Amino acid sequence: MNLVSLILEGESAIVEEMNGLGNSKADNARYDVLKETRESLYKECVPILEKLIGISQNQEAIKTLMNIYGTLGDNEGFMRMKGMVEKIIKNKRLRTLYFRGFFYIIFLMIRSL
Repeated sequence: MNLVSLILEGESAIVEEMNGLGNSKADNARYDVLKETRESLYKECVPILEKLIGISQNQEAIKTLMNIYGTLGDNEGFMRMKGMVEKIIKNKRLRTLYFRGFFYIIFLMIRSL
């Protein structure tokens, strides 16, 4: 994840410059160049994040990749990552419910003594 952070470090300057451009022909051309540069940064991160997610279900990596896919217009990749996030959240809720139930049973057992 640190490598991805380093790669994306320059993104904020690109976005800031993109947001500061006007509507002239020159500004539109510059915007297109900056957009391609930004997309190149994202595309460089995709294989790194895919490998990280394959090794561990890192929720931050999944959300980052989901956002990258969304920005790149890769709907299939976006939906795949969204499904993974939803699955992780569902598993966390199930674990929470399991532990609450477990501790409630222990509480009832102790109380009945």
